[in-house]
Amino acid sequence: MRILFRIGLALLLTAPARADSFNFSFVSRDFTVSGTLYGNLVSPGVYFIGSLTGTINPGKEPPLNELNYVYPGEFNGVLNNDNLLFTNEPYVDSFGISFFAGQIVYYDLIHDQTGYVLLACGSSPCTGSNINRIPGTLEVSSTIPEPPSLLLMASGITLLGTQMRRIARGRFAYRRVRA
Repeated sequence: MRILFRIGLALLLTAPARADSFNFSFVSRDFTVSGTLYGNLVSPGVYFIGSLTGTINPGKEPPLNELNYVYPGEFNGVLNNDNLLFTNEPYVDSFGISFFAGQIVYYDLIHDQTGYVLLACGSSPCTGSNINRIPGTLEVSSTIPEPPSLLLMASGITLLGTQMRRIARGRFAYRRVRA
């Protein structure tokens, strides 16, 4: 009984494994954004995106630009992005995840009644008349395998196997003494 209590206590004290980086790609007819989103778990299935890396290719304009993070509520003073990522579709809400490329063009990746849309604004301030809507598709996947998750799983299996072996040895030793 003491052994089962120890196993239960060890399982309660371990932190749950979670993914905190996600590969993403947004593709429209002639526009591609791809990279990695980095976030912190705020509730089951919801991550707050705190940074991102990646590249953007608007049409045929090389070179590709690095993406830069925009803080929540800061989509050039007009749109209220919340930078939340959901693990199930739709991956973003109507507030979206914002970022900018270079020093001028702001982007907000949202999901609204028409589907996934990338809002682009190249001049300040962003108003309804200078925001371009670019419809497309969004793919998001968790980066796998996660080394901490694999380590947690391996240590749990090892601990469970060791305890089961001790229990089995104890039963057989007890039977031999009585016989």
